Amino acid sequence: MLTMLALACTGASTTADSGLTDSGPEPALEYVFSFALIADPHIVSDPEHEERLIQARDWLDDQAEDRGLEMVLVLGDIGWGDGLERSYELLDGFQTPWVPIAGDNMMHAGDEERWQQVFAPQLAELATLFGGIDEAPQPSWNPTYERDAWYSNYTFAHQGVTFMVLDWCSRSHEPIWGDTAELHDHDGGTWGWFQDQVKSLPDGPQESVVMASHMAMHLGPGSFNIAADDQLEGWAGAYADRLALSVGGHLHMNIDDVATVGGWDVHVVDATWDDSLSLSIVDVWGNGRRFAYELERLVLDR
Repeated sequence: MLTMLALACTGASTTADSGLTDSGPEPALEYVFSFALIADPHIVSDPEHEERLIQARDWLDDQAEDRGLEMVLVLGDIGWGDGLERSYELLDGFQTPWVPIAGDNMMHAGDEERWQQVFAPQLAELATLFGGIDEAPQPSWNPTYERDAWYSNYTFAHQGVTFMVLDWCSRSHEPIWGDTAELHDHDGGTWGWFQDQVKSLPDGPQESVVMASHMAMHLGPGSFNIAADDQLEGWAGAYADRLALSVGGHLHMNIDDVATVGGWDVHVVDATWDDSLSLSIVDVWGNGRRFAYELERLVLDR
């Protein structure tokens, strides 16, 4: 039933001399917990898409205890149109805590505000489970498109790891630009909120931040252009000792990369609905000084 595609050891700083305190030899890394990644269920009144999401959900729930799974990140394009409420119903069947992340397709379908309303109960549930969520105010005025935007940005912490859910989805309805990432560099936009969240991080272990978005934070088609990537990494690179991973979907394939300046690892996750039924599991290791991550690519037989 299961095929293992690859195992990748991740974490930009993995040596004892990577900015850690010099208070003696670094303790050995110990296993802390695991989280799963699924992307692009595309619930749009297609029974096969629903069946694939159910298969991934049930398999992860079945594996949760043995594999230490403590949450599932659902990396965007979950559902829209007639499938929006249905996608929530299917994910609400998870026994494992799940984290909803906005995607660009619901923007194009005109479901931006409605998506926030449908998934609000899950954010409230996550706030209870993880001791609170810092959520960006909704809505804010987008001066580029001269309309309100509901940016799905929020942060929570678990077992010493901070998860930043970031909405880089374009608000353009143009066929090409609408499939790329935008910083939303204006009052109330994602860029300023991200900066504030990073600057306000409390003291803690290195490599302790996981950034989750539909558009992964890297340069290339379906993500940022050169100017936006330079702005992003030029600023965030100063915090490279804390920013460990960027995980995303959108491209319907598995990609592993490293941010050029920021140095964080980038993992793009294949879609559940398209071709093979792919998902990934990330094991988190720590020693009080830093975290490290091991990502495993998996394919479930259909």
